[in-house]
Formats: sequence, structure tokens, C-alpha cells
Amino acid sequence: MSDSTRLFPSTWKPFNFILTLSLITLSVITLLCPSTHFIWKHLDMWFFKVANGHLCIGKPVKLFWAFANHKYADWVEDVVILYCCCYYILKGDKETRLHRSAQILFVVFFASSIILFNKLFLSEGVFHSRLSPSIIFDSCIRLSQELPWLKIKDFSPYSFPSDHGVTAILVGLHIGYLLKGKMKTFIYFYSTFLCLPRMVVGAHWLTDTLVGSFSISLFFFSWILFTPFGNACSCFIEFLFKKISVIKRKDSRHLIKSTK
Repeated sequence: MSDSTRLFPSTWKPFNFILTLSLITLSVITLLCPSTHFIWKHLDMWFFKVANGHLCIGKPVKLFWAFANHKYADWVEDVVILYCCCYYILKGDKETRLHRSAQILFVVFFASSIILFNKLFLSEGVFHSRLSPSIIFDSCIRLSQELPWLKIKDFSPYSFPSDHGVTAILVGLHIGYLLKGKMKTFIYFYSTFLCLPRMVVGAHWLTDTLVGSFSISLFFFSWILFTPFGNACSCFIEFLFKKISVIKRKDSRHLIKSTK
């Protein structure tokens, strides 16, 4: 295998794995514990006042964040993800493209499974029920009211965790791990930006993403980063690709012989 391909770890890294899970647990506990929750609460309120408050600068700023929250922005996200996946595959030489394709297929399937799992079992206040800041603060700027001709999600009765944030962070962590150089930097900045629109308009608190979405994403990503799970899955997919290729070649040869 060429060095140009970023391989998933093939061995366990127990110390890193346990340390990561400990940090995730600590962040969630400090958010939920009454004696430490006030720290996160002050950070949430400060960030929302700054983020939502800058919407009063003018209509161009409001339109920018309104379109960033629109469903069409999700199509742009899909195009960017597809481009990054194709870029990673095509940047490899002929010997590594099959393995790179297997890695991308695994990442897409794994991330999609986590997103679905989050929506089914971890959203809607399962662990921490809280209202979005746009519901709590009457004086905040509501783009859904100022720009009613755009369908904008700027409130949520169950804001923790942010589903949109989980998707954005998963993309950044998984695709960013495989990419290198400027493309890695780009996808990290882009995934960070994707987390902002829902917080600016008041649909989510900062901690809905910083603690909720990031903890969920990092928990699952740690299984790829510090265990052989990702390597085993991508290698198995590559094995299936090769088996299918062999079967197709045999079928084509058999068809050619039968026509002679």
C-alpha cells in the first residue's frame, strides 16, 4: 500500500481511547451538574447575545445567515462533501484508489448510521431537555419573522444536542482525517462554519453543539481513531470490491467463450 493513502489504525490505542471518553464524560457531566452548569450557561448566553446581536448590522447580514439556514444550503453541503470524497479517491494512484474508495464508502455509511441513530435515540431531549434561546429571549432577532418568505428554522423545543451540528462535525472529523494539506484545513473550517447558522438565528445554544454534538461525534470517531474498527471495515469492503471484480471478469470471459 502506498504511503499516499491515509490508513486507519490497525491496532488498539487504549490510553488515547480512554482519555477521549473521559474528556467527553467530563464535559457532559459539567453541563448537567447544577454546581457547574452555570459556567456553561454564562458562556451560552454571552455567545448568543454576540452572535444573534450582530444581525442588527443590516439586511445583507440577515440574508446571509437566512440563506445559510435554508434547506438549499444543505444541497451545497452535499456537493462539497461529494467533491472532497472524489478528490481523496482521485488523488491516489491506481494501486490505492480501490482502498481509498473502500475508506470513503465506510465513512459515508458509518457517519450516516450515526446521524440516523442520533435522530432516533439521542435527540428530542432524551438526556437533557432544553428550549432554544429564541424561545427564551423575547428580544432576540427572529429571522423567520423578519424574512417570512424564507423557511428558516430558528427555534427548537428540544435543542440539545444539535442534529445539524452532529452532521457537520462528523463530516469534518471523518473526511478531514483522510485529507491532507489545504483540503484538510478547508473541510475543518467548512464543518465549523456549518455549525454556526443554527446558533446565530437562535435555534441552538453553543453547548448544544460544543458539548452535545461534538461529544456524540467524537465518541464514535474515537472508535476509528484509536481502534482497529475502521481499518477492519474498510479492508473488508475492499475485499468485497475485489471479489465482485473477479466474478465480473469470470462472467465476461464465460460470455465471450459462449459466443464463439
